[in-house]
Amino acid sequence: MLQNAAHSKDRDSRSSSTSKLLVLDPRAPGWQELLIGAGPATMVLVLDQAQDGLAELAEVAAGLAPLASITLCGPADPGWLRLGSALLDGPALAAHRLMLAAIGQCLEPDGFLQLDGAAGQGLAGQRLLVSLAAATGREVFGQEALEGEQPLLPLSPWPVVQRGR
Repeated sequence: MLQNAAHSKDRDSRSSSTSKLLVLDPRAPGWQELLIGAGPATMVLVLDQAQDGLAELAEVAAGLAPLASITLCGPADPGWLRLGSALLDGPALAAHRLMLAAIGQCLEPDGFLQLDGAAGQGLAGQRLLVSLAAATGREVFGQEALEGEQPLLPLSPWPVVQRGR
């Protein structure tokens, strides 16, 4: 289900401002708060748990391109993220490299991906972020490291930056 986070009368028309896509798997902790907090330039895709969320993302992103950013939020642990029935981890990234490259092409030249939650944390998370950046050809950011955990790369609000080109 795709929703525009804006509550204005021009819901069906895209504004001239850059848009963002927030992808939510309803099994992720806090997904409803993210939905409520999405800004007016953010389109929200709520995934069907029984469907391949990566395929849903690719289809929706192609229809909304060019996007400034795509944020992925689903059940996760360091090194993996679930989107619907799809599991994003090292082996899955290799198997879906063409679809991931197409998703990367839906982003503006300076567009990026963000992973919400634990997927980008720790050494396994760093590997996932680097692999996802390589597969999409875009920068990929992970959420802040767990409190007390020593980051492997310098921190910013979305700390891990890798260019996959």
